[in-house]
Amino acid sequence: MQVRPDFGNNYETGLVGFAYHDDNLISEGITIFTADERQSGVKVSHAFLVEDDEYCVEAVGEGVVRNRMSQFFDDPHCQVHFRRPLDLRGKSVSLVLDAARAKLGDAYSITGILGMLLDKLSRWVFHFGLPNSWPNPLNSHSTWFCSELVSFALCTLPFYREQPLFKEYHPSRVSPQLLYERGPFEPFSCQGEVACRERWGSLEIKG
Repeated sequence: MQVRPDFGNNYETGLVGFAYHDDNLISEGITIFTADERQSGVKVSHAFLVEDDEYCVEAVGEGVVRNRMSQFFDDPHCQVHFRRPLDLRGKSVSLVLDAARAKLGDAYSITGILGMLLDKLSRWVFHFGLPNSWPNPLNSHSTWFCSELVSFALCTLPFYREQPLFKEYHPSRVSPQLLYERGPFEPFSCQGEVACRERWGSLEIKG
Protein backbone atom coordinates (compact mmCIF):
# COMPACT_ATOMS: atom_id res chain seq x y z
CA MET A 1 0.00 0.00 0.00
CA GLN A 2 1.33 3.42 -0.91
CA VAL A 3 1.06 6.07 1.83
CA ARG A 4 1.33 9.76 1.02
CA PRO A 5 3.90 11.34 3.38
CA ASP A 6 2.62 13.93 5.83
CA PHE A 7 4.63 17.18 6.20
CA GLY A 8 5.75 17.69 9.77
CA ASN A 9 5.45 13.99 10.52
CA ASN A 10 7.20 12.02 7.78
CA TYR A 11 9.24 14.86 6.25
CA GLU A 12 10.06 18.50 6.89
CA THR A 13 12.20 21.41 5.72
CA GLY A 14 15.91 20.61 5.42
CA LEU A 15 15.61 16.84 5.19
CA VAL A 16 17.33 14.97 2.37
CA GLY A 17 14.97 12.97 0.20
CA PHE A 18 15.90 9.88 -1.78
CA ALA A 19 13.87 8.37 -4.60
CA TYR A 20 13.81 5.27 -6.78
CA HIS A 21 11.49 4.63 -9.75
CA ASP A 22 10.95 0.93 -10.33
CA ASP A 23 9.64 1.50 -13.88
CA ASN A 24 12.47 3.76 -15.08
CA LEU A 25 15.49 2.34 -16.92
CA ILE A 26 17.79 5.21 -15.93
CA SER A 27 16.81 4.85 -12.29
CA GLU A 28 17.39 1.10 -12.45
CA GLY A 29 20.72 1.61 -14.23
CA ILE A 30 21.95 3.91 -11.47
CA THR A 31 21.08 1.33 -8.82
CA ILE A 32 22.94 -1.36 -10.78
CA PHE A 33 26.11 0.73 -10.99
CA THR A 34 25.93 1.63 -7.30
CA ALA A 35 24.91 -1.81 -6.01
CA ASP A 36 28.32 -2.27 -4.37
CA GLU A 37 27.56 0.75 -2.16
CA ARG A 38 24.21 -0.62 -0.97
CA GLN A 39 24.33 -1.86 2.62
CA SER A 40 20.78 -1.23 3.80
CA GLY A 41 19.01 -3.14 1.02
CA VAL A 42 17.18 0.07 0.04
CA LYS A 43 17.58 1.11 -3.60
CA VAL A 44 17.92 4.85 -4.30
CA SER A 45 18.82 6.59 -7.54
CA HIS A 46 18.07 10.26 -6.83
CA ALA A 47 18.63 12.75 -4.00
CA PHE A 48 17.05 16.15 -3.29
CA LEU A 49 16.60 18.71 -0.50
CA VAL A 50 13.18 19.36 1.01
CA GLU A 51 12.39 23.08 0.91
CA ASP A 52 8.89 23.02 2.39
CA ASP A 53 5.69 20.97 2.21
CA GLU A 54 5.33 21.62 -1.53
CA TYR A 55 8.77 22.11 -3.03
CA CYS A 56 12.24 20.61 -3.17
CA VAL A 57 15.53 21.74 -4.71
CA GLU A 58 17.12 19.17 -6.99
CA ALA A 59 19.48 18.66 -9.92
CA VAL A 60 17.71 16.91 -12.80
CA GLY A 61 17.97 16.79 -16.59
CA GLU A 62 16.99 20.43 -17.03
CA GLY A 63 19.48 21.56 -14.40
CA VAL A 64 19.17 22.76 -10.81
CA VAL A 65 15.50 23.56 -10.28
CA ARG A 66 12.78 23.93 -7.69
CA ASN A 67 10.18 21.18 -8.25
CA ARG A 68 7.01 20.08 -6.53
CA MET A 69 7.17 17.24 -4.04
CA SER A 70 4.01 15.81 -5.59
CA GLN A 71 6.11 14.45 -8.48
CA PHE A 72 7.30 11.77 -6.05
CA PHE A 73 4.13 11.30 -4.02
CA ASP A 74 1.74 10.98 -6.96
CA ASP A 75 3.81 8.39 -8.83
CA PRO A 76 2.84 4.83 -7.81
CA HIS A 77 6.17 3.56 -9.15
CA CYS A 78 8.24 5.92 -7.00
CA GLN A 79 9.63 4.98 -3.59
CA VAL A 80 10.68 7.92 -1.41
CA HIS A 81 12.79 7.91 1.74
CA PHE A 82 13.77 10.84 3.94
CA ARG A 83 16.81 11.19 6.17
CA ARG A 84 17.56 13.94 8.68
CA PRO A 85 21.08 15.43 8.69
CA LEU A 86 22.78 15.31 12.08
CA ASP A 87 22.19 18.31 14.32
CA LEU A 88 20.30 20.17 11.57
CA ARG A 89 18.28 22.93 13.18
CA GLY A 90 17.68 26.65 13.17
CA LYS A 91 20.08 28.65 11.05
CA SER A 92 21.81 25.53 9.74
CA VAL A 93 18.67 24.56 7.81
CA SER A 94 18.58 27.94 6.06
CA LEU A 95 22.29 27.87 5.26
CA VAL A 96 22.13 24.44 3.64
CA LEU A 97 19.05 25.34 1.61
CA ASP A 98 20.51 28.71 0.60
CA ALA A 99 23.63 26.97 -0.70
CA ALA A 100 21.49 24.73 -2.93
CA ARG A 101 19.21 27.58 -4.03
CA ALA A 102 22.27 29.62 -5.04
CA LYS A 103 22.81 27.05 -7.81
CA LEU A 104 19.29 27.34 -9.28
CA GLY A 105 19.58 27.67 -13.04
CA ASP A 106 22.93 25.87 -13.29
CA ALA A 107 23.11 23.02 -15.81
CA TYR A 108 22.95 19.30 -15.11
CA SER A 109 26.32 17.53 -15.04
CA ILE A 110 26.10 14.83 -17.70
CA THR A 111 29.89 14.64 -17.86
CA GLY A 112 30.00 14.30 -14.07
CA ILE A 113 27.80 11.20 -14.31
CA LEU A 114 30.04 9.88 -17.08
CA GLY A 115 33.07 10.44 -14.87
CA MET A 116 31.45 8.45 -12.07
CA LEU A 117 30.65 5.57 -14.45
CA LEU A 118 34.14 5.49 -15.94
CA ASP A 119 35.68 5.47 -12.47
CA LYS A 120 33.45 2.53 -11.49
CA LEU A 121 34.39 0.61 -14.63
CA SER A 122 38.08 1.33 -14.07
CA ARG A 123 37.90 -0.02 -10.54
CA TRP A 124 35.99 -3.12 -11.63
CA VAL A 125 38.17 -3.95 -14.65
CA PHE A 126 41.61 -2.58 -13.77
CA HIS A 127 41.28 -2.38 -9.96
CA PHE A 128 42.41 1.23 -10.19
CA GLY A 129 40.71 4.57 -9.70
CA LEU A 130 41.53 8.13 -8.73
CA PRO A 131 41.48 8.91 -4.99
CA ASN A 132 37.93 9.48 -3.76
CA SER A 133 38.95 12.77 -2.18
CA TRP A 134 39.85 14.20 -5.59
CA PRO A 135 37.21 16.11 -7.59
CA ASN A 136 35.47 14.23 -10.36
CA PRO A 137 37.79 15.01 -13.34
CA LEU A 138 34.92 15.24 -15.85
CA ASN A 139 32.79 17.54 -13.73
CA SER A 140 32.80 21.35 -13.76
CA HIS A 141 32.18 23.94 -11.06
CA SER A 142 28.97 25.14 -12.72
CA THR A 143 27.18 21.83 -13.39
CA TRP A 144 25.62 19.44 -10.92
CA PHE A 145 24.11 16.01 -10.55
CA CYS A 146 21.61 15.26 -7.79
CA SER A 147 23.69 13.85 -4.95
CA GLU A 148 26.57 16.20 -5.72
CA LEU A 149 24.29 19.20 -5.21
CA VAL A 150 23.03 17.86 -1.87
CA SER A 151 26.56 16.97 -0.74
CA PHE A 152 27.84 20.41 -1.75
CA ALA A 153 25.05 22.14 0.17
CA LEU A 154 25.79 20.12 3.30
CA CYS A 155 29.53 20.70 2.98
CA THR A 156 29.08 24.47 3.12
CA LEU A 157 28.89 23.92 6.90
CA PRO A 158 32.18 22.92 8.59
CA PHE A 159 30.39 20.40 10.81
CA TYR A 160 29.37 18.28 7.81
CA ARG A 161 32.71 18.66 6.03
CA GLU A 162 34.28 16.93 9.02
CA GLN A 163 31.95 13.93 8.88
CA PRO A 164 33.50 10.61 7.69
CA LEU A 165 31.85 10.50 4.25
CA PHE A 166 32.98 13.96 3.19
CA LYS A 167 36.44 13.56 4.67
CA GLU A 168 36.87 10.58 2.35
CA TYR A 169 34.81 11.63 -0.70
CA HIS A 170 34.68 14.87 -2.66
CA PRO A 171 31.01 15.93 -3.20
CA SER A 172 31.39 15.41 -6.94
CA ARG A 173 32.15 11.72 -6.33
CA VAL A 174 29.19 10.96 -4.06
CA SER A 175 26.39 8.88 -5.59
CA PRO A 176 22.80 8.90 -4.26
CA GLN A 177 23.29 5.41 -2.82
CA LEU A 178 26.53 6.32 -1.09
CA LEU A 179 24.97 9.45 0.38
CA TYR A 180 21.99 7.45 1.64
CA GLU A 181 24.18 4.80 3.25
CA ARG A 182 27.02 6.85 4.68
CA GLY A 183 25.79 10.44 4.79
CA PRO A 184 25.85 12.47 8.02
CA PHE A 185 22.33 11.49 9.03
CA GLU A 186 20.59 10.62 12.25
CA PRO A 187 20.23 6.86 12.87
CA PHE A 188 17.15 5.16 11.46
CA SER A 189 14.18 5.23 13.80
CA CYS A 190 10.48 4.40 13.78
CA GLN A 191 8.17 7.38 13.36
CA GLY A 192 5.82 7.54 16.30
CA GLU A 193 4.40 5.19 18.90
CA VAL A 194 2.21 3.18 16.50
CA ALA A 195 5.10 2.47 14.10
CA CYS A 196 7.31 1.37 17.00
CA ARG A 197 4.61 -0.94 18.35
CA GLU A 198 4.01 -2.50 14.93
CA ARG A 199 7.72 -3.13 14.42
CA TRP A 200 8.83 -4.16 17.90
CA GLY A 201 5.65 -4.90 19.86
CA SER A 202 5.91 -8.67 19.53
CA LEU A 203 9.65 -8.81 20.23
CA GLU A 204 10.76 -11.04 23.09
CA ILE A 205 14.24 -11.36 24.49
CA LYS A 206 14.88 -14.87 25.78
CA GLY A 207 17.79 -15.73 28.01
